[in-house]
Amino acid sequence: MIRHAIFAAMLISCPPCLCQDALVNCRGPLTSEAMARLVADKVVEARLRKIVSTCGIEFTLTSESEAKLKQSGASDQLVIFLRAQPALLPGATRENGRDGLTYVYVPAGSFRMGCGPEDGCVGKDDQNFYSYLRYVAPRRLQMKAFWIGKTEVTVEAYERFVMDKKMRMPAPMDDNPRWQEKSQPMEAITWDEAKMYCEWSGARLPSEAEWEYAARAGAQKRVYGDLLLVAWSAANSGDHKLNVVELNNQVDQKNTHNGNLDSQAAAKEWENILHQNRVRPHPVGQLQPNRFGLYDVIGNVSEWVLGEAHHPNIGHFRLNRGGSYFSIGDEIGAAIRILDRGDTRGSIGVRCVCEIH
Repeated sequence: MIRHAIFAAMLISCPPCLCQDALVNCRGPLTSEAMARLVADKVVEARLRKIVSTCGIEFTLTSESEAKLKQSGASDQLVIFLRAQPALLPGATRENGRDGLTYVYVPAGSFRMGCGPEDGCVGKDDQNFYSYLRYVAPRRLQMKAFWIGKTEVTVEAYERFVMDKKMRMPAPMDDNPRWQEKSQPMEAITWDEAKMYCEWSGARLPSEAEWEYAARAGAQKRVYGDLLLVAWSAANSGDHKLNVVELNNQVDQKNTHNGNLDSQAAAKEWENILHQNRVRPHPVGQLQPNRFGLYDVIGNVSEWVLGEAHHPNIGHFRLNRGGSYFSIGDEIGAAIRILDRGDTRGSIGVRCVCEIH
């Protein structure tokens, strides 16, 4: 019985990147039922305390659950210890010792992934590969619990990775010369580099579904709050706030001739406007978080995710999500997919996921 209990205890733990004990390999926080089983299996109390400290618990002791634990053989000292443990609820945090970043616990649940009427998304257009690929058709998904970075990976954290792997930092962006702003999100990394970083930290890239589930945090619309309060975008990331709707109308009118919009000329003019206003990334965690306690999930820098999109005539694309400080309009939000060959060094960064097996 004791041998079985030790084996069971070793299966109940945190993800490797957040684990405080290499001998404990968790499947998630302990339920009161799981705790009672371990007590009944007579796992040594010191070991039980280590499991609880490493894995966390998702319950608060009630008179009923306390009675069940005592019936299973729990000592008064163990019950007192459990009373003092905070329940692992949505928004609970742990530090990743490898990169020094904080991760947030995202509970299991279901959500509607993709672009629906609430998001204000346009329809699927087979004639335009960008419209064709940039939205996921709405569907309801059931999600397992996982841990995800509270913020985007910072320059400071990425420098740890580069030093450990004996690599070189990419050429700095104009908005962060010599990578001197360590608390800004890391950008100018490719999809492969983002993947390498997450794996080095003991984590991995999030799937599209995980990223969107974490980004929405229960919200139905593609933006989970007032855009100016939750995201650094083209509207607020520069020297002056911009009325992007009004400016967009002006740019379109200026570049429309005989009823036809010159989209390339309009895009170039927009780029000049944004550069003149010095739009740029900002230190992570300054704006309001979403309901899971995540910062800058949309805006600041876009974020690489697992998976790819395919167009029969164009080919394969890597994906990043959320939009950046350079984004306007429907280019920013939880529903949008941003397509890239994977080797762009622009306003794209990453946040990693620690899976609960």
